Amino acid sequence: MNQRAEITSVSEEYLQISPNILTSFPRFRPPVSLYYFKPETNTIRLYAKAEERVSTPRQEEVAQLCEQGLLFLSRDDYKVYAQHICKKLGLILVETSLDERDIAEILYQALQMRLTEFFDQPTEPVWEELLKNISIYSEYIWIDPCRVVYLARNLHTEDDLAGHCVNVCFVGTALYIFQQLQQNSMEKTNFVNVSGALLLHDLGMSKVPPYITGKATALRKQEQQSVQLHPSVGQNIISRLNINTPEIIHAMLEHHERMDGSGYPNRIKGLEISHLGRLAAVADAYCAMIASRPFREPLPMVAAAKKLLAESKKFDPTMLKGMVEVMAKGLPECARRPVANTPPSARF
Repeated sequence: MNQRAEITSVSEEYLQISPNILTSFPRFRPPVSLYYFKPETNTIRLYAKAEERVSTPRQEEVAQLCEQGLLFLSRDDYKVYAQHICKKLGLILVETSLDERDIAEILYQALQMRLTEFFDQPTEPVWEELLKNISIYSEYIWIDPCRVVYLARNLHTEDDLAGHCVNVCFVGTALYIFQQLQQNSMEKTNFVNVSGALLLHDLGMSKVPPYITGKATALRKQEQQSVQLHPSVGQNIISRLNINTPEIIHAMLEHHERMDGSGYPNRIKGLEISHLGRLAAVADAYCAMIASRPFREPLPMVAAAKKLLAESKKFDPTMLKGMVEVMAKGLPECARRPVANTPPSARF
């Protein structure tokens, strides 16, 4: 058996540490246990325990092992590893050892973490940190738009406000890219704004009392009114921070408006609702259906899509059709060209 085959076998229980990842660790106290592979005996040996001090000479040995592709971490440490990358999210743009599953989980955790911080403390410094993650997410998708399909098909179903917003971002950006590819009109700045708008669309819900959001029975009229104020509450928060991006305002104020005028807060209808408002409405409703809630179980993804299609009078039919097509077939453009091998300037 050659060395590559031996390492492949080892990788079932261990993850290879790349130079990019290693240099992101604290030099003297890595957050995970380090293991090294011995090709001559086809065995893995512990080199240093997590948080154990690594001397300067041993750091040089670790770097050499890493360069040779012989440095590993245990899958038992994966959670710590993922949390580390979440805090240094830019690594996903340069790290080739992470597969789609890894990056999907890391992106979800990182965006959820920053959103939760912002919902709890909507201040300018916290917004700046969230904005960095939004930019990294947008760049990751911009490099290869086909990546967004995997994200949109692998959503989390926990009852969590920030997690719901991340789901909406994944589904909404997939739909947005699908439409823009059809029109050949994708612009990077707009894409960053759309990603941020979808993430922030439910900001106002963070100010609705938990006894209302966690209620398992029907809401009383006053409680319903509290919920229906959340688009305006969200707008007030971003206004205080001088966030005036039109996409964010549209998604925040209009994601509960409906084509037949039955929505809220302003009961506008049809094309009075902005393009992004109509898109956010579909993504938000779909992601709400597939997530668990105190008053019901989550719907399977296919059942949620069918339920939305049955309510076509309330939602933009073009948006509904596009979302179902993306979920079922992906992006047609991805089937026609090898995106990953296309120069960035030629994409979209």
